[in-house]
Amino acid sequence: MDFTSYRSRLLQQREGEIALFDLVRNFSQWFFGLLRNFVLVGGLKYFAEKSGSTVCSISMSSRCW
Repeated sequence: MDFTSYRSRLLQQREGEIALFDLVRNFSQWFFGLLRNFVLVGGLKYFAEKSGSTVCSISMSSRCW
């Protein structure tokens, strides 16, 4: 069995399938990037409120939440 020809046949895709795969990949990268940012900002805000630190309170109050 020739592995290179098997691999090339396995990875062959039609043009529409590649475009759909790229679309799904781009959307998932955008969505999970947005989700990560919401979690990060929410976590920072939560710990700033719970810690009572003046530095955290000043930095969080200077932003428009």
